[in-house]
This record gives sequence, structure tokens and C-alpha cells, in this order.
Amino acid sequence: MSNLELVAKQAPQAQTMAQTCIDLAARDNLARYELAVKARLETGINDDNDLRLADDLLKNVTLGADAIETATRPYISAAHALHKSLISIAGEWKSRWTGMADRLKSAMLAYNKRKAELARRQQLELDAAAEAQRRRLTEEAREALRNGDMNAAKAVFENVRSMVVPIVSQSRPALANSSMRNPWAVEITDKHAFVKAIADGIVPICAIKEFDLGFLKREATTRGGLDWPGVNAWQEEKIAVRR
Repeated sequence: MSNLELVAKQAPQAQTMAQTCIDLAARDNLARYELAVKARLETGINDDNDLRLADDLLKNVTLGADAIETATRPYISAAHALHKSLISIAGEWKSRWTGMADRLKSAMLAYNKRKAELARRQQLELDAAAEAQRRRLTEEAREALRNGDMNAAKAVFENVRSMVVPIVSQSRPALANSSMRNPWAVEITDKHAFVKAIADGIVPICAIKEFDLGFLKREATTRGGLDWPGVNAWQEEKIAVRR
């Protein structure tokens, strides 16, 4: 089954449009022009008279394409409008679900952040307490040394070396239905520095997804060419058909 037949089965409007295309093809002699163009291309364009005949054919086949475009545009526009409407309707309902999901995710992430911050503060307190204890014991050892009590000083120094600071656990419970991930996010904070880094070979040029060729063409048209570094502008020869 062709794509056209498949679409026609899915939408009555497509069947109507397909019949419109068939009727226009018959009215405008599509098959005859296909044969004529095939013959012309096989014969080739060998002189000015052949060029004029090809020009006549080009005019007629362009008008045939215009007729199809004009006849099918309303159907396609209606389909686009229907597509947009369906997406909007689905979006309204989906957003109610995704909105709840987003709020739950935010609450879960906020909890994890609070838990991590609490653990960080507790760890800082334990580290500070341990450091204070080290200083106190070290001072005791020095005092023992000053008093000539080598055994006491040695025992105190040993206590200092063997001190272990407790590590506050930051483990998270294993959830049955979701997991926490840490994907990277990026932003360009200085466009000029970024472009310079590409020019200097620090950043690969593929970091730019695509260049705005439309803008460059408009600038070339306005300026009558472009003499910008790394840009080559030239005028192509194309054929425009007068309707």
C-alpha cells in the first residue's frame, strides 16, 4: 500500500485531495507533458530553437505545479491547523500530569539539597571539633615535654595521630521508581570569547551547529558581495519562470 493510499484510508480529506490531484493531472495533461519533457531531455538542447521549446515546456510544467500547489494548499493548511489543535488539546491534559511530576521532582530535589547541606554543616562541626581537640592534645604534649615527661608527651602525640574524624553519611535511599542523575548543563557566557576560542582552535568548529547562510545571502545581496574573512560570495545563475 502506497503512502497516499494509507493516508487516504486515514482521512477522508486526503481521499478528496487525492482525487483533486488526479483530476488536475488529467485536465492539465500531466502524462503528455511527462513524455514531452522526457523526449526533449533525450534530444537535448542543441540550438536556440531547442532552448525556446524547452522554455515553453518549462512554463507549462511550472503552471501545472502551481495548479497542484493552489489546489492542495487548503487541505494541507487544514491538516496543519488540525495538527496544531490536537497538540494543543493533548498538551492541556498532559501538562496536568507533567506539572504534578515537575512539582514532585522539585520537592524531592529540594529535600536532597537540604539533606546534603545539613550533612555538610555537621561535617564542618565535626572537623572543627576534631581540630580543636588536636590543638588541645598537642598543647598538652608540649606541656608534658616542657615538664620533661617524655612518656606522657609520647602518649598524647600517639592519641593525636590516631584520631579519626567521623564522616557524616550522605547516602540516599534507593528508590523503587526513580533515580537521581547529574547531567551536565552549559551556557555561553561570552560569545566573543567563545568565537575567538573556535578561531584559535581551542574549541572545535563543530561546537557551532550551523551557520546562518540566509543572513549571509541577504548581506551579500545588500552589499553586492561580501569581503568578510572566511566567506566566499558569488552570484549563481538560476532560471525564474514568469507566470
